[in-house]
Amino acid sequence: MNYKKLSGVYCITSIDGFYYIGYSTNVFSRFSGHYNMLITGKHHSSKFQEHYNNLPSMQFWTLHILVEYSIEEFKASTGYKGKQLKRQFRRHLNSLEKEEMSKCHIDLALNSQNKHFSRE
Repeated sequence: MNYKKLSGVYCITSIDGFYYIGYSTNVFSRFSGHYNMLITGKHHSSKFQEHYNNLPSMQFWTLHILVEYSIEEFKASTGYKGKQLKRQFRRHLNSLEKEEMSKCHIDLALNSQNKHFSRE
């Protein structure tokens, strides 16, 4: 199945209210990466991995797009080009991710391994 390349901030939510927030320049590919790490037991978030191990079917998880923002929109609004465009775009997505995390009351002071995973 082919999906359009979508950039932005996403949330993976479990049926019992736990969620993981992240950002990517290719959300669907990143979701696939999360899934592959989870099924092989190698996810970088130990809390996410532990919770997945208790709900091992992805039918209990949902992908939500919180913010969709294309590199074309960013380029038009900033005028960046080339490598600087890509670097600044990733920084901007990171700042959007932090905004979304603060809305969800995720403690940004947690260690980087688990800062994205929390419960509603």
